[in-house]
Amino acid sequence: MPTVDRAGIPNFRQGPIGFLKLRQLEMTGKVPPALERQIFERMDARPQPHVIFDSHAVVGLWAIVASAYTYIFGENAKGNKTVTAIDVQSNGCVGPANLKVDHAENLWLACGSSPSDAGVIQAYAPGSKKPSATFTDSFTCGEGCYFDANANDVATDSSGHVFAANPFSETCDPSCTDWTYPLVWWNATSPSSPAAGIAEPDMTNGDYIDVDPSGNLYVEGYGCIDSQCGAMLDEISNPTTASPKITHLIAPYASSSVGALYVSNRGQVLNLVDSESRTMLQYALPWVSHESPFNVLGPTPTNYYGGGYPIAGGFDRGDKQAVLGDAFGWLDVGKVAKNRWSAVTNVNLFPGVLGAAYVPSDK
Repeated sequence: MPTVDRAGIPNFRQGPIGFLKLRQLEMTGKVPPALERQIFERMDARPQPHVIFDSHAVVGLWAIVASAYTYIFGENAKGNKTVTAIDVQSNGCVGPANLKVDHAENLWLACGSSPSDAGVIQAYAPGSKKPSATFTDSFTCGEGCYFDANANDVATDSSGHVFAANPFSETCDPSCTDWTYPLVWWNATSPSSPAAGIAEPDMTNGDYIDVDPSGNLYVEGYGCIDSQCGAMLDEISNPTTASPKITHLIAPYASSSVGALYVSNRGQVLNLVDSESRTMLQYALPWVSHESPFNVLGPTPTNYYGGGYPIAGGFDRGDKQAVLGDAFGWLDVGKVAKNRWSAVTNVNLFPGVLGAAYVPSDK
């Protein structure tokens, strides 16, 4: 844990690893979301980026930058030039954490907080700087009872469902119990309706999620089975029903990595990012018991000092190119067939990139 100042706020270095460490501590429940907001506000002394919104810009990929100024940057197809930007904080998105682009090229954004403190999921139509829909990660559970959570990732399926992964959640009735619903969902056509919780008794934190074409939900998070605790991977079939089926694909194991998952190749491949080794492990779907990766992409590049930490990303429409946001301030762009990677950056990406998504994507 970092040291704290007189106000009780951790002394994070104002750089990409400071933001990354903050995200890791929040995801493991060591930094409350309210304190995280204070830390981001403390970082507002940085110069504001010079960006404009262009509704006619041809966006090749979107990137979330770890900055107190919560813009989502639209880059060209190579990722080396910013062509537009959305001021998502002005739309009520505080602490954007991850994003995806669906088949219709809508941008889906997971926000850790909002003016109401609950996380939100936002959808942006192509060429728009205002969300077409906002889903609040909160609901009432009876008289005097309420649920709030902080979203870290988003996924959508072909049946019109929207999912959020919650690294922190609590149910208060009236006393509060933490980590009650690591996952929630909504109907995409009813953003004003309350979320519905998905309980996973063995998992406290839902960190990253994605779905396959059959509607199965995959979740990377933190939990415990018996006495073994750590990062784990689940598959949840029928996730929006009263009786979802939970299958533990990878049991909890000790890991300091905070990496994402992504379903690619029309639902045939599950990709797991290992941030420490700077690799992406590829597993065949449907999952087979005790399965091992059939391929490993990476390692991704490092800088002169050996630094590099890929976090989250995805694939282009043909699954020929992959992109990962890197906490050290660039985009890791890879040619899948040759497993050849390069680091691509521009001035807006220097604070560190939490996630990226191609337009069009392979969804």
